[in-house]
Amino acid sequence: MDRERIVQGSGNYNAMCMGCHLAPGMDGTEMSRGLYPAPPNLSRATVEAAEAFWVIKHGIKASGMPAWGESMKDEYIWNMAAFLQELPKLDAEQYQAMVDSSGGHDHGGGETEPHGHTPGTPDDHHDGDATGTTAAPHPHPPGTPPHDDAPAKADAHAGMDHARADAGKAQDNNAHDHPPGTPADHHAPAPAKTPPTPPAEPAPTRDEAPPPPASNDDGHDHQH
Repeated sequence: MDRERIVQGSGNYNAMCMGCHLAPGMDGTEMSRGLYPAPPNLSRATVEAAEAFWVIKHGIKASGMPAWGESMKDEYIWNMAAFLQELPKLDAEQYQAMVDSSGGHDHGGGETEPHGHTPGTPDDHHDGDATGTTAAPHPHPPGTPPHDDAPAKADAHAGMDHARADAGKAQDNNAHDHPPGTPADHHAPAPAKTPPTPPAEPAPTRDEAPPPPASNDDGHDHQH
């Protein structure tokens, strides 16, 4: 097959297959060690081109091998199958040089771009910061399995108990400045005011004549 097509296939292998099937000089990854059945190390084993094409396109049921034919046209699958014939012959330096000249992850559309980490990046960098800020998109090395970069959702009730406690303290201890000479008990509530008692009516004096008794005269003569 044309050399350019082999080189082109190396870029897609590096982006889509290396995490499971490894590369020259590469140790096993979490994916390659964790899958069952274990994927073959294609940097050491040769797979016949027609068989490689079928497996890449259709996948293998009940295994970790996906069917790339859903997103990759046949010509790109053939390029990758041709590259697999060359892969066991390459050392780490030759492999990287071919990948660097390949144009990278490209199979006619539908590519999902991975994102990489710089050395020293903490393992929990995808969790965001304490304020819930979403982690910024960034590249992963080729072959990184899909994962969720969104930060974990913060507990909606977090901090509510502290807020209640602080509010209670503010009510109980409303601190403020006092001018010199302020009495110590100035915070005590003022006593409730009692409404004034109305004055009693004065008793009649001796000089005042008592009112005459009520008369029973109704204007009729009651003598018989």
